[in-house]
Amino acid sequence: GMRLLTLANFYSKTDQLDKSSMFYRKVLQLKADNVIALNNLAWLWRDTKPEAALKYAQQAVDQSKDSPLALDTLAVVLLKNKETVKAQRTIDRALEKSPDNPSIKYHHAMINAAAGEKAKAKKYLTELLSGKEEFPERKDAEALLKTL
Repeated sequence: GMRLLTLANFYSKTDQLDKSSMFYRKVLQLKADNVIALNNLAWLWRDTKPEAALKYAQQAVDQSKDSPLALDTLAVVLLKNKETVKAQRTIDRALEKSPDNPSIKYHHAMINAAAGEKAKAKKYLTELLSGKEEFPERKDAEALLKTL
């Protein structure tokens, strides 16, 4: 089981998303409650299969007893499913549990911007980007701030 997960993670990092999702699905066939596979498959499918992604993201939150990373994924997937209010509530919970995670901070701003709360989003982004810390979505965060 662990070897499948390692392969899935590798393919995900190298942007081979079809292979990656295939291996995550294999993991779930063996162990339907594997939180990493549930969470990562939900993340991979957030744009292409948002409804299926939502089911997996919800399961990941349930199985992990509300881990902040699973809540973060669920919030973004809810946004992709146009469930903005639920997305806001969910990202708030993720941020409460992990207040220093820059990716969660970025998603918090992104979801609030999408909900029309631009001032709030701008405040969070300005704060986030004033730090020197590098995080994967930094360029996205800078681009979003320009639109607010």
